[in-house]
Amino acid sequence: MFGFLFVFAYLPQVAFLAIFHGHLAWFNAVFLVLGEGQILIALLFEALLVDETLVNVFDVCSCYFSLFWDLTDDIYRLPS
Repeated sequence: MFGFLFVFAYLPQVAFLAIFHGHLAWFNAVFLVLGEGQILIALLFEALLVDETLVNVFDVCSCYFSLFWDLTDDIYRLPS
């Protein structure tokens, strides 16, 4: 992914920023491309992994509580 960003994002940004920033354009473009990469990775992570992971965590928690926590005892302990 970062190779793709280097060719199609870094080089054009360095060329554009060189007009305004001169010799420090490469330095500013590094942080721009790294920020863009972080956003792309975060979007891909949320789109592909988070939903299934949350379901798995919920399943594990519900299995844990159903095995080790008897709800009927708590219901009988409630004041009437």
